[in-house]
Amino acid sequence: GKTVLITGGGSGIGFEIARSFAKARASRIIIVGRRAAVVDSAATKLRDEFNDSATEFIPRQGDIGDDSSVAALWDDLKSQNILVDVLILNAAYLFPMAPDTLRMDKAEVMKAFDVNVGGNLLMSSKFVDQSLRPKGHQLNLVNVSTGAIHMNPAPTQNPYATSKAAFAALLGRIADEHPVEDVQILSFHQI
Repeated sequence: GKTVLITGGGSGIGFEIARSFAKARASRIIIVGRRAAVVDSAATKLRDEFNDSATEFIPRQGDIGDDSSVAALWDDLKSQNILVDVLILNAAYLFPMAPDTLRMDKAEVMKAFDVNVGGNLLMSSKFVDQSLRPKGHQLNLVNVSTGAIHMNPAPTQNPYATSKAAFAALLGRIADEHPVEDVQILSFHQI
């Protein structure tokens, strides 16, 4: 009976998370991704698979690494009177990949932080601050992290692993600031 928004929901783990919420009978599943064709295809596949379900599948093109794209997404949801109950932060920036971080281009390294920390932070903020949210309505935020944050060394994955670790640590601090009755925050890793 909930509305679920999944970033990076068009393929892989995000798509399987969408399938699981459809099995659990979510009212609405919003699949967000950078490539419109991928999220459109994912929504079509889910509609076909769950054609006897009352779950609505909504594809949305959006890039969490772009602040204006994030703002437009949340503005659009508000204009449609859609309150998101569950936010799944699954989108991530995996690159650059090289064996020597000090030889990497700074802008490329920072892009991992812009998406994996900054983008996820802005998505979280917009989610918690939804103006359609009734007073006392609990939200659920799930961060899909990575086992790479626990691996040392993480060959060729330093920007990815450290940016994902930074957001997991930041989200833990945010959880300390918000009582579970306000927003339940979970972070888990996959390998």
